[in-house]
Amino acid sequence: MSKRCNEHGAIVSLVLMIMFGLFLLATAVMVLRATDFKISYAERDLKRAIYTAEAGIERAAYTLNSDSDWSDSTPVSSLYTNETLSYSAGGDVPYTGTYTVTLSNRGKDDIEITSVGTVNNSTRKVMVRMTR
Repeated sequence: MSKRCNEHGAIVSLVLMIMFGLFLLATAVMVLRATDFKISYAERDLKRAIYTAEAGIERAAYTLNSDSDWSDSTPVSSLYTNETLSYSAGGDVPYTGTYTVTLSNRGKDDIEITSVGTVNNSTRKVMVRMTR
């Protein structure tokens, strides 16, 4: 009878070790999943920052094309500073970002447009050269 009691204690400790191992496995899976969410949100914000910077480029190009003589600008000037862009399309989650646009003259009919877009903590810069 005493041999059987010792075996019963071994099964309980084996079950506890298996449960502890499953707990560790579940914890590791949850940590990895949370990291995946953080990475995907950061990637989404980087893409949105690029879209926001491109919106600043488009607005600057429109403004320059509307101006009959943009070649007389100062060598470097700020066109827009911390302009807010709010965007919502289809099933996408709406977001708000800001952009700052700087112009640099490269010659009589040559200008460089630099736009920096920011969404949450993600920032991206887009540069374009325009000629007339």
